Amino acid sequence: PNPFSNTAQISFVLERNSAVTVEIYNHSGQMIERLVNQNMQEGLNEISWDAGNNVSGVYFFRIVSEKQVMTKKALLVR
Repeated sequence: PNPFSNTAQISFVLERNSAVTVEIYNHSGQMIERLVNQNMQEGLNEISWDAGNNVSGVYFFRIVSEKQVMTKKALLVR
């Protein structure tokens, strides 16, 4: 859900097996965490982000695969 309080579920679909990187950026554009940097299977994939040590605010999830780049906004609320 968005906004979220402690843990965010990031879901995305891959059309085929692919190398994937998922990174979290703060509102200033600084990468604060890399969640995934590995090959993933085609179909629905879900990743959990534990934001427990981060302050409230706007964050961006950047998902990069061989064929696609996607950025989504999330709001962390305490």
